Amino acid sequence: MTNTIRRLTLILSGIGLSLASANALSQSSGIVAPTYVPGIAGHIVEGPITPVCSVNQPCTQPMAKAVLQMLDKSSGKLIGQAISNASGNFIDTVPAGSYVVHVSLPATPIALRCPDTDIVVTSSAFTFVNIVCDTGIR
Repeated sequence: MTNTIRRLTLILSGIGLSLASANALSQSSGIVAPTYVPGIAGHIVEGPITPVCSVNQPCTQPMAKAVLQMLDKSSGKLIGQAISNASGNFIDTVPAGSYVVHVSLPATPIALRCPDTDIVVTSSAFTFVNIVCDTGIR
């Protein structure tokens, strides 16, 4: 991938947008990703955010500034990295292959637990992933 495309992807993802392509729309997060290069796009939330969830109040919230690492599934080598925007969306171009999406968590007062997520990226397509991190609030 050219540096121009990578820079454009990072700029657009940083402001909550991505390269336009109606064919790769993720209905759950509203992310639009390019269909002409392989990669990973997704949405990350944290919750519960209150001890008791109610019908008219959200129980999760987007997780901004989360660092998501794309690790090669067989070697564990870091292949790509993305930082989620204020809406919890992230996007990164990576070659086709098998990956583990790992959330690198900073030290916080709340002990978040985010699952590692196995995904397969095919050539010329983005793979979407939704990650829910547990805040431990009960």
